[in-house]
This record gives sequence, C-alpha cells and structure tokens, in this order.
Amino acid sequence: MKFLYFLTGISNSTWGRFGAIYYMEKGLTAGEIGLIEGVMSCVETVATVLWGYISDIIKRKRGVLIFTKLMGTLVLTMLAFDFLASSFTNIFLISIASQAFMNNGILDGWAFDVLGSHAKDEWGKIRLFQAISWGLGCFGIAFITDYYGFVWNFILYDCLGIISLMLMLKFITVQSSLEKAMGDVAPDRRAVCQVLCNGVVMNFLAEMWIMGMGVGVVEKLLYVYMVEDLGASTIFCGATILAQVSFEIPIFYNMGWLNTKFGYSTLMIVSQVCYVVRVWGYSLLQTDTLNWIFLLEISHGFTFWASLGGS
Repeated sequence: MKFLYFLTGISNSTWGRFGAIYYMEKGLTAGEIGLIEGVMSCVETVATVLWGYISDIIKRKRGVLIFTKLMGTLVLTMLAFDFLASSFTNIFLISIASQAFMNNGILDGWAFDVLGSHAKDEWGKIRLFQAISWGLGCFGIAFITDYYGFVWNFILYDCLGIISLMLMLKFITVQSSLEKAMGDVAPDRRAVCQVLCNGVVMNFLAEMWIMGMGVGVVEKLLYVYMVEDLGASTIFCGATILAQVSFEIPIFYNMGWLNTKFGYSTLMIVSQVCYVVRVWGYSLLQTDTLNWIFLLEISHGFTFWASLGGS
C-alpha cells in the first residue's frame, strides 16, 4: 500500500505542475493555459465522482483503478507526439480527455477499506509516502526537464504507470475485505442522497469547493507566474515543491493525533489562514526577492495538510 502511494506520487510529479511548463514550451499564452487548466479541473471533478460511484456499485475498486490508470496514461501520452499536439485545439482536447479518467479517491477508498477502523489514525502515515515521492519526483523531473527536454517526462510517466499497473495486478485483491463482506448488497442510494442533502454536509462541500477553487488557481498557474514574470528556472520551481513537502511529512505522520486534538473547524481555519498569507506573499515577490518563495511554500504544506487531514 505504501509503495503504491509512493509510485502514485512520483508518477504524478512527472506531469502535475509541470503541465504548465509543457504548455509554455508549446507557445500557449497564460490565458490559454488558464482555460485548459480550468476546464481540466471541472472534468476531473465530475470524473472523480463518476468513477468513485462506479467502483462502489460494482464493488471492484481494483478494476476501476487499473482501467482509469491505463486509459489516463494512454491519453495523456498523446501530448508527447507533435503531430497530435500540433495546435491549441488539439492540446486542449487531449488534456481534457485525459482528465475523464481521473481516479482520485479510489486508491484512498481502497486504503480505507483495508485499514478499517484504524484509518483515521494510520492513513496519514501511509499517505505521507505519496508526499515524499511527489517532492523528490518534482525536483528530479525539474532537473531532467531543464537539461534533457520535456519528452523524458512522458517516458518516465509511462514507465512508472506500467510499474503501478503491474503492482496493482499483483498485490491488490480483486475485491477488498469490505467489498467481499457486502456480497450482493448494493449501496443504498436513498441514504446517500439523504446524507448529501444534510445541511452540515452541504456546508462542508461548499467550503471544500471554495477552497479548491482558490488553491487550484495557485497550483495551476504558479509556475507560469514564476517562469514568465519572475524569471525562475524549472529546477528552481521543482525545489519549491521539495521545500513544501519537507514540512508536510511530519504533519502527515501525526495526522491522527492532530485531528483528535484540534478537530475539523480549527484545522480548516489554519488551512485558510495559511492560504491567504501565501497568496498575499506571492503578490509581493520581485525578481530580487524570489528566494522568499521557499518560506511561502512552507505555508502550503499547512494549507494542504490541514484541509486534507481535517476533511
């Protein structure tokens, strides 16, 4: 389980924030990049819910995880070929199509099934392996991108994707213990609707949606700002990820205790305050003060962890 999270993080790092670097190399404007990233996020939101729903209905998280991972990898790799990614329209359509197979949450769902009642205390200790690989991967990929070209991002993305698929086939059972225990019992759709329509849950989802929009703006366009306006190199961009992750690791490890000690409301306040400080700090950066971004990226660790851990 830990190794799967590790591979997921390092595989995602080959694209992740570096998608903006690819789009800039293709000559796209900041407006075009923003449009692509915005629509991608919308498609990802719908796809994540859809695939999660399908995996619950058919009780085959492994099958859905393998299918979406394979299709998403194949579609995104199309961007590596110039004759396919020859115009903004083609790049836009391929990028959007790749998000139709996003499976965020299914791996977490499988982990929660396996961990059972220990999930609240133990999941953070497992999830931190994805954070570690994300930080190391982004820094390593930044070096490769600067010195060897973006094509190596796609090669590594595909190789890591194949390894992940092989591990899923080998080590993840066709059904988790919880899925087996459910037998032929189908999820109660009416009960799900009642839960979703609860006022507290609706407020929670609205809060997550607003935070997601805010964080998404920074996550998707930060590299464009750093490279085009502040003159940062790709390696410098990757180093900022390594800085933020270094503070996420101990927090993830102690996530269970922090949740119990402070609770959801306090953690969300911490997340939002750190986000506001971080974005305000970005707006003050100049070329000669660019190194201060490392301090701002530390606050991202608290923004990400507190919202993810609290929720």
